[in-house]
Amino acid sequence: MSILEDDLRGSKSDRKDEASSKEKSSRRPRTERAFAIIGALASLVVIVGVIIAGIEHTSIFQRHREEEMVSNLIPGNDYARMVQLIGAEPDFHEGLKPGEQLYVFNRPWEYIQLLVNSSGTVVSVGVYAKTTSFKATLVDGIMLNGPSIGYQPYSPSGAAGSCGASWFDYYQGYVLPASGDNRSVIFGELPVTDTNEDMRVGSACSMFLSGRHCIAAYYRNDTQGLSARLLNCLKSLNDWRQVQSDSPTSVVIITAPSQPIVPDMLNTDYFFKT
Repeated sequence: MSILEDDLRGSKSDRKDEASSKEKSSRRPRTERAFAIIGALASLVVIVGVIIAGIEHTSIFQRHREEEMVSNLIPGNDYARMVQLIGAEPDFHEGLKPGEQLYVFNRPWEYIQLLVNSSGTVVSVGVYAKTTSFKATLVDGIMLNGPSIGYQPYSPSGAAGSCGASWFDYYQGYVLPASGDNRSVIFGELPVTDTNEDMRVGSACSMFLSGRHCIAAYYRNDTQGLSARLLNCLKSLNDWRQVQSDSPTSVVIITAPSQPIVPDMLNTDYFFKT
């Protein structure tokens, strides 16, 4: 083999090595860029996760503060004091019978309804939860979104309710033991919570459909407040037990001491006028 042939072979080998080196060098930046992009995406996912977790934590903290505020709304106190605790003016106001006023506050997790007498005293506080995650322990240990209506440690004294194409409501009233402040409480259910999505009519409507005679007698003889007659009639129906176990306590209305339950405490005009 001549020296010239060796030089030619050597030159070809060098060119191959150089081409291979260039190819490797060109692949390396692409690989590095791919890893850099993957790393950036991973960091972005982590950042987004931290932001979401922070938002959720803030929301839960704010909800707990709202629950604490609601727990301090005590019927029998002055209306001005209630507004101060809530920290906002009402979203709805309606004058009822002479001297009696109804105020509704539309809050992030609940509606607060105050019935106020001519002296400016809050005679009842109603809390209508928008979500089952909103829980509060009210005066005398009454729980919002606590045990279902039929699992309360009291005997109901009356009932009220209705069922239509786009609305239903159901309430049971109780007189608390005389050892306390002699308050009364109403537990109920309205289609304003996440337990009633898509206007689910609930088991109360099934009971009303099977007990049309109970409802007819109620609207004929009662003033649409709580009725002991309606309660006793509903108790005879097959659906009664189902309602007692299924109906949540997403609505709680508590009266001032020695204040009886009156029909205006069940006023739901706000939900139809807004």
